[in-house]
Amino acid sequence: MSQLKQQNYKISFIIIIRRVVGYLNRKIVFITAVIVFVLLITYKEWDGIKEKATDLEIFDQIKKPAWLLFHSNGCQACVEMKALYDDVQPDYQNEVHFYDLLIEDSANDKLIEKYNVYLIPTSVFLDKNGEVTYSQVGSIPEDMVREKLEEIGRN
Repeated sequence: MSQLKQQNYKISFIIIIRRVVGYLNRKIVFITAVIVFVLLITYKEWDGIKEKATDLEIFDQIKKPAWLLFHSNGCQACVEMKALYDDVQPDYQNEVHFYDLLIEDSANDKLIEKYNVYLIPTSVFLDKNGEVTYSQVGSIPEDMVREKLEEIGRN
């Protein structure tokens, strides 16, 4: 075979390879784009479900007061408030909703923002209309917690 023919075969082979690679690259880009699109849609739907689970607009339907305890498992005052929360919950669970909200859980970010939680522990007491009746940062004595729960539970 002449050298010119060999060179033509090499050029033809290179052209064919480039076309195949170009075709495959377009396919890979297209498939990657589809996968990313599906993941984004799936994440949006999952994120929406998460929002619904933590959205306290549910008060419009339930019409029941609530105690929201924003805390962490890492601070002593939070641990003490969580223990108090656990102690009083059985006494008021028929009249008041109890929400144990860890600040580390990103599902609670909207609530943290909505109720302006900057320090922990933060207790927020809501009436049956979802309005804040009392909010406090730090530890609260048990008798005061019971007083607030009775106030919101009565109304």
